[in-house]
Amino acid sequence: MRVKTITDGGFTEKKDSWCEKIYRYREENIKVKGDTLGLDKKRILHSLGVANKMKVIANELYPGNKEFIEDMFILGLLHDLGYEFAKTKLEHSEIGGTILKKNGYKYWKEVYYHGKTGVEYKSEELKILNTADLLTDSNGREITAQERLKDVKERYGEDSFEYIDFVKLAKELGLIQ
Repeated sequence: MRVKTITDGGFTEKKDSWCEKIYRYREENIKVKGDTLGLDKKRILHSLGVANKMKVIANELYPGNKEFIEDMFILGLLHDLGYEFAKTKLEHSEIGGTILKKNGYKYWKEVYYHGKTGVEYKSEELKILNTADLLTDSNGREITAQERLKDVKERYGEDSFEYIDFVKLAKELGLIQ
């Protein structure tokens, strides 16, 4: 959708964001969703927010390391791609990681293990991903760990695996006591 806005007595054209274009293209052209969860607008916004937060964290840890900062941004964008092919929330990270492994992506393990507690695999990139994921809401906005946990609790319930795992992960990352 394009809209005209009046600025300084003239007209300027306001175009859709690239996120809106991708989402609209998906809705109009990809009819294969079937019984999978899919990547909806909120998931795309969340992934973009995680990518931006990862870029900030990477730049704080390694100022000027352009390659690492770019890698972390891309990892943030890709971290939830498994939702497009998953039938349940529990399997999205494994499915996404497996797809990325088949395609030779160097951070496939970070996608595969993100959001999980008590796993043996550890890496700085996984810690950055999990931190950024916990500090980004479903609309892609940066929030505190406490706000994110409250949101997850309200959406899924206090006894849900989503909430229980988020609390454990936030504690593992030192984001809450």
